Amino acid sequence: MESRRPVSDLSTESSPELVEAVESGWFPPSSSVMDIGSGRGHISAWLAERGFEVMGADFAPEATRLARKHFEGVSDRLTFRTLDICADSPEPARFDALFDRGCYHSIPRETKPRYARNAATWAKEGARFLLLSKVARSESELIEEVRELFGPYFDVVRTEPTFLTRSTGPIPRIRLPAIAFWMVRWASDRPVVQR
Repeated sequence: MESRRPVSDLSTESSPELVEAVESGWFPPSSSVMDIGSGRGHISAWLAERGFEVMGADFAPEATRLARKHFEGVSDRLTFRTLDICADSPEPARFDALFDRGCYHSIPRETKPRYARNAATWAKEGARFLLLSKVARSESELIEEVRELFGPYFDVVRTEPTFLTRSTGPIPRIRLPAIAFWMVRWASDRPVVQR
Protein backbone atom coordinates (compact mmCIF):
# COMPACT_ATOMS: atom_id res chain seq x y z
CA MET A 1 0.00 0.00 0.00
CA GLU A 2 1.34 3.42 -1.04
CA SER A 3 0.61 5.04 2.32
CA ARG A 4 2.95 2.60 4.08
CA ARG A 5 5.91 3.23 1.81
CA PRO A 6 8.63 5.53 3.16
CA VAL A 7 9.00 8.87 1.42
CA SER A 8 12.46 7.84 0.25
CA ASP A 9 10.89 5.07 -1.87
CA LEU A 10 8.48 7.40 -3.66
CA SER A 11 9.22 8.88 -7.05
CA THR A 12 10.31 12.50 -6.82
CA GLU A 13 10.48 13.00 -10.58
CA SER A 14 8.28 15.49 -12.35
CA SER A 15 7.13 14.52 -15.81
CA PRO A 16 9.02 16.10 -18.72
CA GLU A 17 5.73 17.57 -19.94
CA LEU A 18 5.14 19.37 -16.63
CA VAL A 19 8.71 20.65 -16.60
CA GLU A 20 8.17 21.97 -20.13
CA ALA A 21 4.82 23.58 -19.19
CA VAL A 22 6.52 25.42 -16.31
CA GLU A 23 9.82 26.33 -17.95
CA SER A 24 8.24 27.52 -21.22
CA GLY A 25 5.67 29.65 -19.41
CA TRP A 26 2.76 27.62 -20.80
CA PHE A 27 1.63 27.47 -17.16
CA PRO A 28 1.69 31.23 -16.48
CA PRO A 29 4.36 32.04 -13.85
CA SER A 30 3.06 32.52 -10.29
CA SER A 31 -0.43 31.41 -11.33
CA SER A 32 -2.84 29.18 -9.43
CA VAL A 33 -2.66 25.45 -10.18
CA MET A 34 -4.89 22.53 -9.21
CA ASP A 35 -2.97 19.24 -8.99
CA ILE A 36 -5.72 16.66 -9.55
CA GLY A 37 -5.03 13.33 -7.88
CA SER A 38 -2.08 14.77 -5.97
CA GLY A 39 -1.42 11.64 -3.93
CA ARG A 40 1.46 12.09 -1.50
CA GLY A 41 2.01 15.62 -2.82
CA HIS A 42 5.46 15.69 -4.38
CA ILE A 43 4.28 17.29 -7.65
CA SER A 44 2.24 19.91 -5.78
CA ALA A 45 5.31 20.72 -3.67
CA TRP A 46 7.51 20.90 -6.78
CA LEU A 47 5.12 23.43 -8.34
CA ALA A 48 4.88 25.50 -5.15
CA GLU A 49 8.69 25.64 -4.93
CA ARG A 50 8.62 27.26 -8.37
CA GLY A 51 6.31 30.05 -7.25
CA PHE A 52 2.88 28.67 -8.16
CA GLU A 53 -0.09 28.83 -5.81
CA VAL A 54 -1.03 25.17 -5.64
CA MET A 55 -3.92 23.13 -4.32
CA GLY A 56 -3.20 19.42 -4.28
CA ALA A 57 -6.52 17.56 -4.44
CA ASP A 58 -6.93 13.84 -3.80
CA PHE A 59 -10.03 11.83 -2.94
CA ALA A 60 -8.13 9.70 -0.38
CA PRO A 61 -7.97 11.26 3.10
CA GLU A 62 -4.82 9.25 3.87
CA ALA A 63 -3.05 10.74 0.84
CA THR A 64 -4.03 14.24 1.95
CA ARG A 65 -2.79 13.55 5.49
CA LEU A 66 0.55 12.25 4.25
CA ALA A 67 0.99 15.12 1.77
CA ARG A 68 0.45 17.62 4.57
CA LYS A 69 2.83 15.73 6.84
CA HIS A 70 5.67 15.64 4.31
CA PHE A 71 5.26 19.00 2.57
CA GLU A 72 3.56 21.28 5.10
CA GLY A 73 6.49 23.69 5.39
CA VAL A 74 7.45 23.91 1.73
CA SER A 75 5.51 27.07 0.91
CA ASP A 76 2.64 29.20 2.18
CA ARG A 77 1.32 28.94 -1.40
CA LEU A 78 0.67 25.20 -1.02
CA THR A 79 -2.47 23.54 0.34
CA PHE A 80 -3.85 20.03 0.23
CA ARG A 81 -7.53 19.07 0.21
CA THR A 82 -9.44 15.84 0.26
CA LEU A 83 -11.65 16.28 -2.76
CA ASP A 84 -13.36 14.02 -5.29
CA ILE A 85 -13.05 15.76 -8.65
CA CYS A 86 -16.08 13.85 -9.94
CA ALA A 87 -18.44 14.14 -6.98
CA ASP A 88 -17.64 17.30 -5.00
CA SER A 89 -19.00 20.68 -6.08
CA PRO A 90 -16.37 22.68 -7.98
CA GLU A 91 -15.49 26.27 -7.14
CA PRO A 92 -16.08 28.08 -10.45
CA ALA A 93 -13.15 29.69 -12.27
CA ARG A 94 -10.64 29.29 -9.46
CA PHE A 95 -7.52 28.07 -11.29
CA ASP A 96 -5.27 29.34 -14.08
CA ALA A 97 -3.94 25.84 -14.70
CA LEU A 98 -4.77 22.22 -13.96
CA PHE A 99 -2.51 19.19 -13.94
CA ASP A 100 -3.44 15.51 -13.82
CA ARG A 101 -0.73 12.88 -13.86
CA GLY A 102 -2.65 9.64 -13.78
CA CYS A 103 -5.98 10.31 -12.07
CA TYR A 104 -8.21 10.46 -15.17
CA HIS A 105 -7.42 6.96 -16.41
CA SER A 106 -8.34 5.41 -13.05
CA ILE A 107 -11.87 6.85 -13.11
CA PRO A 108 -14.73 4.57 -14.24
CA ARG A 109 -15.89 5.30 -17.79
CA GLU A 110 -19.41 6.34 -16.70
CA THR A 111 -17.94 8.99 -14.36
CA LYS A 112 -15.56 10.58 -16.86
CA PRO A 113 -18.11 13.07 -18.27
CA ARG A 114 -18.52 14.50 -14.73
CA TYR A 115 -14.73 14.68 -14.39
CA ALA A 116 -14.50 16.73 -17.62
CA ARG A 117 -17.38 19.03 -16.66
CA ASN A 118 -16.07 19.60 -13.11
CA ALA A 119 -12.49 20.20 -14.26
CA ALA A 120 -13.84 22.79 -16.70
CA THR A 121 -15.79 24.48 -13.92
CA TRP A 122 -12.68 24.77 -11.70
CA ALA A 123 -10.76 26.33 -14.63
CA LYS A 124 -10.77 30.02 -15.49
CA GLU A 125 -11.33 31.03 -19.10
CA GLY A 126 -8.06 30.48 -20.93
CA ALA A 127 -6.77 28.12 -18.21
CA ARG A 128 -4.18 25.58 -19.27
CA PHE A 129 -4.81 21.90 -18.56
CA LEU A 130 -2.05 19.31 -18.88
CA LEU A 131 -3.58 15.84 -18.67
CA LEU A 132 -1.40 12.72 -18.69
CA SER A 133 -3.39 9.52 -19.12
CA LYS A 134 -2.33 5.90 -19.40
CA VAL A 135 -3.27 4.19 -22.66
CA ALA A 136 -5.73 1.41 -21.79
CA ARG A 137 -6.64 0.03 -25.22
CA SER A 138 -5.15 2.10 -28.03
CA GLU A 139 -3.75 5.60 -28.44
CA SER A 140 -6.37 6.51 -31.05
CA GLU A 141 -9.25 5.43 -28.77
CA LEU A 142 -7.87 7.48 -25.87
CA ILE A 143 -7.39 10.55 -28.05
CA GLU A 144 -10.93 10.23 -29.44
CA GLU A 145 -12.36 9.80 -25.91
CA VAL A 146 -10.58 12.86 -24.53
CA ARG A 147 -11.53 15.02 -27.52
CA GLU A 148 -15.18 13.95 -27.16
CA LEU A 149 -15.42 14.47 -23.39
CA PHE A 150 -13.32 17.63 -23.07
CA GLY A 151 -14.12 19.22 -26.46
CA PRO A 152 -17.16 21.17 -25.24
CA TYR A 153 -14.96 22.89 -22.62
CA PHE A 154 -11.35 22.80 -23.80
CA ASP A 155 -9.43 23.19 -27.04
CA VAL A 156 -7.06 20.21 -27.28
CA VAL A 157 -4.06 22.06 -28.72
CA ARG A 158 -1.50 19.24 -28.61
CA THR A 159 -1.31 15.50 -28.02
CA GLU A 160 1.82 13.40 -27.78
CA PRO A 161 2.82 9.93 -26.64
CA THR A 162 4.66 9.71 -23.33
CA PHE A 163 5.13 7.35 -20.40
CA LEU A 164 3.89 7.32 -16.83
CA THR A 165 6.16 5.84 -14.22
CA ARG A 166 4.34 3.68 -11.70
CA SER A 167 5.68 2.51 -8.38
CA THR A 168 5.41 -1.23 -7.88
CA GLY A 169 7.39 -1.50 -4.70
CA PRO A 170 10.81 -0.21 -3.78
CA ILE A 171 12.58 -0.32 -7.21
CA PRO A 172 12.26 -1.01 -10.09
CA ARG A 173 9.42 1.14 -11.26
CA ILE A 174 7.57 0.38 -14.48
CA ARG A 175 6.88 2.73 -17.39
CA LEU A 176 3.38 2.66 -18.85
CA PRO A 177 2.47 4.04 -22.30
CA ALA A 178 0.46 7.25 -21.97
CA ILE A 179 -0.71 10.31 -23.87
CA ALA A 180 -0.08 13.92 -22.84
CA PHE A 181 -2.99 16.25 -23.65
CA TRP A 182 -2.33 20.00 -23.69
CA MET A 183 -5.66 21.84 -23.46
CA VAL A 184 -6.91 25.43 -23.10
CA ARG A 185 -10.26 26.32 -21.50
CA TRP A 186 -12.78 27.84 -23.91
CA ALA A 187 -14.44 31.16 -23.11
CA SER A 188 -17.79 30.67 -21.39
CA ASP A 189 -19.65 32.57 -24.12
CA ARG A 190 -18.41 30.17 -26.83
CA PRO A 191 -21.33 28.24 -28.31
CA VAL A 192 -21.21 24.58 -27.30
CA VAL A 193 -21.16 22.23 -30.28
CA GLN A 194 -23.16 19.08 -29.61
CA ARG A 195 -21.23 15.96 -30.62
